[in-house]
Amino acid sequence: MALDVPMKAAFLVSEPALTRYVESVPGEKRWESTRDHVGLFTVSHVFRQDGVTELVIAGSGGFLEECGFAYVPQRGAWLPDFSGVDRLTDRWYAVCTDFD
Repeated sequence: MALDVPMKAAFLVSEPALTRYVESVPGEKRWESTRDHVGLFTVSHVFRQDGVTELVIAGSGGFLEECGFAYVPQRGAWLPDFSGVDRLTDRWYAVCTDFD
């Protein structure tokens, strides 16, 4: 997955808010549907597994595809099988999942 410059810029502007948001999600939550505005993005789903938190961004992806960001707080942590991954920072990745 190749991110365009405006998406990377929007992420960088929103990174502090996204990090605060992820760190505020209770640890026992595994999946939640939401409509939270975080930075310049609208989060539609939060999914947490094995220490990795995925934020699905509303209106992202295409037909049978969801995209968003994965927060990986520990180096070497297992990153779930996504169809597309682009490293943004030490802890953040842009990710997409295809459902076809």
